[in-house]
Amino acid sequence: VDTLRADHLGAYGYGRPTSPQVDALAADGVVFEAAVAQSSWTRPTVASLLTGLHPQVHGANGRDDALAPELPRLSTTLRDAGYRTAAFFTNGNAGPNFGFAEGFDDVEYFRERKTARIHVPAEEVTDAVIGWLDRRPAGAPFLLWVHVSDPHAPYDPPEPFRGRFGAGHLPPEAGSIQELYRAGGGDRPATPREELIDLYDGEIATTDRALGRLVRRLGAEGLLDETVVVFVADHGEAFQEHGRWQHGNDLHQEQIHVPLIVRLPGARRAGLRVADRVQQIDVFPTLLDLLDLPVPEGVQGRSLLPLLAGGGGDGPPVYSYLAKDGMELSAVIAGHLKLIRDVVYDRERPPRHLYDLADDPEERFDRWSDEDVAGGYLESLLLRADLRWSARAPRVRGDLDRELVERLQALGYLR
Repeated sequence: VDTLRADHLGAYGYGRPTSPQVDALAADGVVFEAAVAQSSWTRPTVASLLTGLHPQVHGANGRDDALAPELPRLSTTLRDAGYRTAAFFTNGNAGPNFGFAEGFDDVEYFRERKTARIHVPAEEVTDAVIGWLDRRPAGAPFLLWVHVSDPHAPYDPPEPFRGRFGAGHLPPEAGSIQELYRAGGGDRPATPREELIDLYDGEIATTDRALGRLVRRLGAEGLLDETVVVFVADHGEAFQEHGRWQHGNDLHQEQIHVPLIVRLPGARRAGLRVADRVQQIDVFPTLLDLLDLPVPEGVQGRSLLPLLAGGGGDGPPVYSYLAKDGMELSAVIAGHLKLIRDVVYDRERPPRHLYDLADDPEERFDRWSDEDVAGGYLESLLLRADLRWSARAPRVRGDLDRELVERLQALGYLR
């Protein structure tokens, strides 16, 4: 799900009823409470999910960067193992024009619309996915990749979800791309923050209903108990918690803490909650481990199978990276401490921000000046990562046809 922050779901402690279907999936599955996105916008995060590589390595970070064809992919790995592979995309930033369709036998890209509601709704996508399930080769194992974008701006949920959280009285232009991107330039949006959140929550509820339909269909087909279902987001969304709107502009928790729920066949390990920090690059090797398939050489994630089996303990540090529009930020979380480092800065010493997520999960108190030893250790992890991951994939430019350029401009991704 595009642009879905974990803390707006009931399974992650949210008080509003945004997600009864996700919560039911979570009750039947394993909830990773502290999953971290590898970046804070769509292209690098989806690339990391599909390749198991950090953004510095796969290289799909800028607005016109694409995934190099020689990179390992979940899709090609499973196709080569005899799986039928299908992908349904609703965000052009992670679609066929940027190399994301590689390895999928069947591809449907729902192009963004030139209307107020830019993204094709999850309900319509679900209709197409169910159609594919009906006509897929009988008996063949399959990989089904579904990317829906309702929570992404513009926030324009249909009724009854628009009014469910109190936003039914708002005018149609509330939560529009134009309003929010004016806010991105430093202005406050015309719609109050609380009412924008009402609209955003309505979009989550819309997506939740569609997810419920798909899961019920898998059950009706007798597939649910022999299928691994993974529910994950590419990144979160900011509502000015740290002076930012939307996403792709910093690495604070509201933009990189994402839901990750894994429902195993037969609902094994149902109800298990994992507190260990994990990251998006772990999804690829975990799935291959569950399927008893070898992990391609070079994949950087770790299999979470020991955690799915109920194990635990201190895992390795987790990382995020953002490099576009002249920005370059990197972040690391080790234990309960998090460091955000601004790599590109016009002073001799780049700014660093250190947080204790155990005591300060909302990152309100910067401890950089008080914790020299801890901060220095985390910075050494980032510097070592820079050296280890400097061998990047060859840079590949995406195929930006005129129509895609117009649609990405409408979303504010291109100017």
